[in-house]
Amino acid sequence: MLVRRPPSLVVSFVAAALASRLAHGQSAPEAPSASPIVAPEELVRRGVAERSAGRDEAALALFQQAWEQGHSPVALAQIAVTEQSLGRWLLAERHLREALASAEHPYIQRNRAALEEAYATIRRRVGTLVVVSNVPSATVWIDGEPVASASASERAEPLRLLVGSHRLEVRAEGYFTVSRPIEITPDVPAREEATLRAEERGPRSDAVVLPARSPDPQPRAQALVAPREALARGPRPASWALWGGALAAVVIGAAGHGARESLAVRYNNECFGPNDPSGACSSLRGDGGVMLGVAIGGYLVGAGLAIAGTIDALVPRRSTTVSVGASASGGVVALGGRF
Repeated sequence: MLVRRPPSLVVSFVAAALASRLAHGQSAPEAPSASPIVAPEELVRRGVAERSAGRDEAALALFQQAWEQGHSPVALAQIAVTEQSLGRWLLAERHLREALASAEHPYIQRNRAALEEAYATIRRRVGTLVVVSNVPSATVWIDGEPVASASASERAEPLRLLVGSHRLEVRAEGYFTVSRPIEITPDVPAREEATLRAEERGPRSDAVVLPARSPDPQPRAQALVAPREALARGPRPASWALWGGALAAVVIGAAGHGARESLAVRYNNECFGPNDPSGACSSLRGDGGVMLGVAIGGYLVGAGLAIAGTIDALVPRRSTTVSVGASASGGVVALGGRF
């Protein structure tokens, strides 16, 4: 969604220059006639007045009406600079490029410098995209909207897009859609290759009919088992065992932690000072160190076992079991099953 921004200094300068040129370059309006049709020159003058009052939408409508009546480069240039001030960069670029192409028109000659400056500002907001696909019937979608047909060669007309991030999709009936983010810059044209892959069509049958060696009036059925490897994930007995060991180790670590805290409290309460005639304080320090080791070891072992159990549950493993049924009747053998 485009957000309307106030006209830049360049846009204001261009609008003022064009209005001044228009006032001096056009003849005075004729006396009103009975016809309800307003002359294109008068429509342009009204549009310039609306722009001066800050009513760009109303001005744009007047300029478009003037263009429809006379296809004058003056009206087209005014349309372009008004679209620029409204933030409609793609339309502004196209219309201003077409207006500048009328190089012999006196109005374009007098205002070429201002118009080219506006065109340079617009070009910084617009970039180029070329999409090449292996399917000529594919369509190009930008941000959820169809914009063009893909081409199988570089001769396709480039797309003009606003500078910035977009979502590109290349679609074709019967093919999987290619979708990816793209970045458009004003200076370097973007090139995207979309190789579409065909969808699988038609019903698939698992039944194969083969001629029998000899007729057999009695139908016979035999179950066969054809092993087939498949990948599976999820907890296994080994995973649960590792998690159980992790829980036990954490419990032991927590118990050691609690015992160490209890010994620390006793030491702080009973062993204040340097004297230790009974050696009890040394014993408390030693027991506290042992309990600290038990706590740290329990926590580390628990974490390692938990990680190992998680890895064991996430690592894919191969499984088998695909059954196939077979029956014979009337000289025909039928095979079928689930794969």
